Amino acid sequence: MTNVSITRGCDQEPAQQFNEGADTFVRVCDPASASLIVYSEEPCLIVVKVDGEETLRSVIESNKSYAFPCAEILKIKRSRSQLARAGFLSLIGSKSAKDTKDELASDFLVEIRQAQAGAPIDGSYMFRLLSDEAFDQRFAGYLNERVVEEPKPIFTRDARPIECLANTTKCMACGTVITDCIAGCENAECPTLTPAVQAKVTGADKGKGRGNK
Repeated sequence: MTNVSITRGCDQEPAQQFNEGADTFVRVCDPASASLIVYSEEPCLIVVKVDGEETLRSVIESNKSYAFPCAEILKIKRSRSQLARAGFLSLIGSKSAKDTKDELASDFLVEIRQAQAGAPIDGSYMFRLLSDEAFDQRFAGYLNERVVEEPKPIFTRDARPIECLANTTKCMACGTVITDCIAGCENAECPTLTPAVQAKVTGADKGKGRGNK
């Protein structure tokens, strides 16, 4: 098993993170002081890439924890023409060449391979470093997309089951509409009625007939 994590940078504690698709979003307050922490139970090779360019390749020994400073592995390496342009812009009040040269990437890819040469990739992690505010906004959107709207509860003083109130229930035997889920089917000819219940229902029907005369 291989574990890859990031420290916050401010206090060197493990950074809060969450996965969204293939990306891992990380809360980092100071990227320049943060570190990439790698631990593996088996020997492996770790490769870090920034904008497709390899910035770290290191063999990880088994059962050892390694810390790689983000200030070293996340430096954005620019071409000579880009650095020359940055130096020219510094003359007109833009960023200095030094500030541009030391700029750190916020997105980077970590690949884990077996220690043998030419071994395939065992795992990859796409990290995206976010400030506290940006992380909170992203995490809030992540949670909102996963909120499941549950049906609102229905409150009633009726003693009958809520299923009986919300839906029309029919007897499985004769198809008669059941108006009282507790009493059940009131069809006197329903084959599911016991003799006692059948006599009760029949008596009630006769009583209704006498009252209507």
